[in-house]
Amino acid sequence: MRILTRYILRESLASFLLAMLLFTFILLMNRIFDLVNMVISKGVGLSAVGKLLSYTLPFTLTLSLPMATLLAILLALGRLNQDNEITAIKASGVSTLRLMTPLLITCVLLSLVGVYFNDWVVPAANHKFKNLYMEIIYRQPVLKLEERTFIELQNTRLYFESIDKKASTFKGVIIYRNEKDGLPLMITAQGGNFHSDQKQGLVLELHNGARHMVDKNDFLKYNRIFFKTYSMLINLAQDATKDAIRYKSLREMNKRELGTEIQRLKNSNIKHNTLLVEYHLRNVIPFACLTFALIAIPLGLRPKQTTKGLGFGLSLILIIVYYTILISGMTAGERGIIKPVIAIWLPNLLIGIAGILFSIKVIRGKV
Repeated sequence: MRILTRYILRESLASFLLAMLLFTFILLMNRIFDLVNMVISKGVGLSAVGKLLSYTLPFTLTLSLPMATLLAILLALGRLNQDNEITAIKASGVSTLRLMTPLLITCVLLSLVGVYFNDWVVPAANHKFKNLYMEIIYRQPVLKLEERTFIELQNTRLYFESIDKKASTFKGVIIYRNEKDGLPLMITAQGGNFHSDQKQGLVLELHNGARHMVDKNDFLKYNRIFFKTYSMLINLAQDATKDAIRYKSLREMNKRELGTEIQRLKNSNIKHNTLLVEYHLRNVIPFACLTFALIAIPLGLRPKQTTKGLGFGLSLILIIVYYTILISGMTAGERGIIKPVIAIWLPNLLIGIAGILFSIKVIRGKV
């Protein structure tokens, strides 16, 4: 029996590693393009970009793990079934339940490891990613500048019609900010240039523009002052960057920190459904490994042959169904339509129960 167990697990392992690489690459593609753009267009060092990519990897692996488990089981059992090895094993007196057991135990262990990984490693990596990104932005605030997009730096919002980062020039700028007296200020200019000052922040040299402001003595009056050149400093104080680094978003908190925050909001009678959804999501995604195993194993063991193409197709359908239910459940839980704990566990419960019922039919030989 030990030989059989090792054989099934070894067959599944090769498919699992291939599926992990496939799904991880697909999920990372968009991030990789962004990071490559930071190197080529924005001059960020390779070492910093490499660190950012490594900090992104844990979250991606958490998503890849359940999908890889599903595809690996379907491919491995499909191959054994196609070569009539499943039929031969059953003919030797091994029950269907005995065939299922090593894969189910392995998926339970994967789920438990995934829970730990998702609760401790992923939040810490997310926090390090944000910290490093904020440090890069502080050193090179020019990285934040984008064409035809409103960008917010400190208390200033900027819009550029076009930017030439190589020449450090821009055209068609609109700037909004609140002055120290609380009055709004709008600045428009035909063009200008910019440079970074690591001690102070981003310096803009504006050409041929105007300052638009409300008269502080009479709010009904509107003043417009034209200028040929105007220098403007957007101060990126290091203290503000340190505050941003100390602050943790939901994705950067572990379950203990989320629990503390939930209790604080509960004591203040403040809605905290979003936090509850995030709290339970830390367990739901890892246990999708077991959920997918419950449905994939009977699908792979049924007498009808499962080809590689069919395995990929079934995996894609199940993944789409799972995440459609999950996203719908998250939305319903956050809005309070369904209790967050029920809403977030809904895909695991529905697919898991369907898998158990299908497994019973396969064990009894009714499929």
